[in-house]
Amino acid sequence: IVESEGSLKTVGDTFIRMGTSGQTNGSDTRVLPKGYTGNFKRDGLFQFDLSGVEDAEQITTLTLRLAVESLDKLGSGYIDEYWFSVYANGSSWNEATASWDNISQNGAEYKQKLLQGRVVVTSDDIGKYVEIDVSEALPYMDDNGKLSFLVAIDENPADSNDGQNGGINFYAKEHSANMPAMLDYSTRYVTGVEEVKRVVAPGEMPQLPGAVEVTYSNGITVPKAVTWDGISPNQVAAAGTFYVRGYVPCLYMNLSATVGLQNSTAALEKPVANTRAMKPHEAFYTTD
Repeated sequence: IVESEGSLKTVGDTFIRMGTSGQTNGSDTRVLPKGYTGNFKRDGLFQFDLSGVEDAEQITTLTLRLAVESLDKLGSGYIDEYWFSVYANGSSWNEATASWDNISQNGAEYKQKLLQGRVVVTSDDIGKYVEIDVSEALPYMDDNGKLSFLVAIDENPADSNDGQNGGINFYAKEHSANMPAMLDYSTRYVTGVEEVKRVVAPGEMPQLPGAVEVTYSNGITVPKAVTWDGISPNQVAAAGTFYVRGYVPCLYMNLSATVGLQNSTAALEKPVANTRAMKPHEAFYTTD
């Protein structure tokens, strides 16, 4: 595999509004998702063309970058914080004809998969790009290399003055600011993952980390969030060793933490789980 990376500019961006369900907004200079329980509800759409990317089927990581133009105001100031969600969406649309009717009513394509929820935006992000890991969208790229994302405001913080009604305004490619939505891609693959070991006394619950260091084939090491399986009281009741399965999203891999239970909390003399280099789409294994 020849490693490559690059960035693509959106080839189509628009927003759709429930209250004017047949209206198209592809020539607008902003993409305006809004949370609302009625006719002012709006979703944003962004489309990218990966057909010109060599070995696109080997892409392992995708990062969507959206530039914040402004936030809706309430009264004399900004809401302190907005949340938005990013979905994989079908790509049989174009910005000239996309409307609420033909997007939201297309059940096979509308909001195919939730990629990220509760992405935080504040007034500090105005005029800047926010980055979202959308690597899990790769299976939704169509046969023509098109990949689309839908941005929705599904909820907002409970203490928001406006409940679910907040709006975020992103720059469209038509805006003179020249800050269009971008999609960064890479074919790098994982070569190693931080080993996690804990030694505790019987009856004590181990504290596992919320992130692990992941090393890629290009030598870069970055922290990645990890979710661990639950640990039952029976597992820590007596001396011995057990493993806790962990899950790192978007990396096509799992990992295990090693937990040793002994009367002394000295470090384990040698690892009982290790990692090996991994190519794209391989399963991740531990050795017992």
